[in-house]
Amino acid sequence: MAHIVETSIMTEIKNETEYLSKMRKTFTDKAWFMSLIPDDVTTIIDFGSADNSFINFLRNDYPEYRYIGIEINESFLKASREQGQECYRSLTELLNTGSLHSETTLLVLSSVLHEVYSYGDVDAFWNEVKLVAPKYIALRDMYAQNCGMFASATQAELEARIEASPLKEHYADFTRYWGRADNGYTAIHFLLKYFYD
Repeated sequence: MAHIVETSIMTEIKNETEYLSKMRKTFTDKAWFMSLIPDDVTTIIDFGSADNSFINFLRNDYPEYRYIGIEINESFLKASREQGQECYRSLTELLNTGSLHSETTLLVLSSVLHEVYSYGDVDAFWNEVKLVAPKYIALRDMYAQNCGMFASATQAELEARIEASPLKEHYADFTRYWGRADNGYTAIHFLLKYFYD
């Protein structure tokens, strides 16, 4: 039997209410895969299920599936369980129940891989996924590749624009962790994440 791997993939959420509100605005986009689910799927695992809102959103139109949440935030985990939602701290904890049939399972990784790669233990995460061995994975995330500078803006011009905008405080927070937006990659990284201090 596998042991539970506690893979912390998120830093502490400063404002859970605001976080959940922003997350809920993306549900329609995050549910892109639902009309494409193969007939043999019976179980959907939402990795990073927060307070169960996305699962409830899916269940509203697709009640025929067994939904399972994976969530390490204790407040969200508690909220999910209080709703009667099947929810675990890790994929390994779920696997240890012996109630998962991998061959009929879809794992949803929606907006979590960038967190795994930014804050988590990448090897531990993928080892857990391999242990669970879901037949299908639905993936939605963001990625900023090395893309050079924007148009004709120089690094100095880019920073001057940011410093003169309402994003100034967000940029100061971002630079403490990721450095200055001195290239296109870091600038796009900032623009993708600035609203999450």
